[in-house]
Amino acid sequence: MVNQFRIDETCRIPIWVQLRNYILHLILSGQVKQGEQLPSVRELSANLEINYNTARKVYNDLMKDGFIASERGRGTFVLCSEQKAHEAAGEDVIEVMAGDFIDKCYEMGFSSKEIAAVFERKLRGRL
Repeated sequence: MVNQFRIDETCRIPIWVQLRNYILHLILSGQVKQGEQLPSVRELSANLEINYNTARKVYNDLMKDGFIASERGRGTFVLCSEQKAHEAAGEDVIEVMAGDFIDKCYEMGFSSKEIAAVFERKLRGRL
């Protein structure tokens, strides 16, 4: 499932951030479960045709945040359940998703005022 990721070459968001967000999304959405093995750094970099150090940076960042763990000789595994991932990520997930969305809007030529107006309308509609 991780190998299905596609890099958005037109996006200003660094590749490692795009990939980290994608893997985090897979964990938070329950598409990859606690204990499930992820591809090795080498496999990931080869399959996605990205630099080895980029893939390693993504895994190191996710390990630091407690989402995955690496066991020498065994591989890299999802460390926490969907529920625990939501608790651990907290507002960070919202910030990442909002940041990605806002960056895309800017790339499409929308102004800060237009973006804020849409957010406000959507939030009002949910209250």
